[in-house]
Amino acid sequence: MRLCDPTDGRHLQTLNKHVLRVYSVVFSPGGDLLYIGSGMPRQGGTLQIYEQKPEGYVCAGCVADHGLPTWSVAVSPDGKLLAEGSEDRGIVLRSAVNAENFESFAGLKGHTSSVNSVAFSPDSTLLASGSGDKTVILWDMKTRAARTTLRGHDDIVGPVAFSADGARLMAADVSGQIKIWDIKTARELLTLMLIGRDEWVAKAPDGRFDASPGGRAVTSWKSDGKEADSKRIEKQYRAPGLLAKIWMGKPVH
Repeated sequence: MRLCDPTDGRHLQTLNKHVLRVYSVVFSPGGDLLYIGSGMPRQGGTLQIYEQKPEGYVCAGCVADHGLPTWSVAVSPDGKLLAEGSEDRGIVLRSAVNAENFESFAGLKGHTSSVNSVAFSPDSTLLASGSGDKTVILWDMKTRAARTTLRGHDDIVGPVAFSADGARLMAADVSGQIKIWDIKTARELLTLMLIGRDEWVAKAPDGRFDASPGGRAVTSWKSDGKEADSKRIEKQYRAPGLLAKIWMGKPVH
């Protein structure tokens, strides 16, 4: 694995201690620790920890307590917790304070398929996990228990991410749909449908929508089972900037 300068792409260091496929890479908030999740089918999964030294990042240890590949690794914004999501359907929590203390102290069970992604809320109080069981679970980091399960995706859930204020969650599935969820109410706020490589349609549960030019061109509307007047629908329901407004928590008019 190569480390590069994000400003100019300059190669800084090559890390070659891992022998399995690398699936997830994350730095600690201060950048002094680097965590790498890897694995291979039927060969288990590992977590490698690198510590920043004057000569670069040096491997400080490796943990191999997953029976299947480690798909996702996340560090809490306060730098205290590290979460690993694995194909074995479980999530492991570890201390992320230093490279000498990374033994697991909690396991979260609730998904019925592989855990493909994990992400902490900005205040480090919640952990979101996306799974092959088509759900997202929100975990309370104080009680280590599931707070709620978000259901509504039609396919395997991949990446998940919190909004900057922690009030909303975005989750993508392999069907090409991205949903935005309200954390407090567990209510779906919007579905973004990707069309090809460049076009999209965003739709809220109340019927309001927005779309790219190409998305509007290929979208048809029906009312009572009959083709509806697209111009009337656009005038009544189209809300330009809908996606950005909902994601940022701004009012939509």
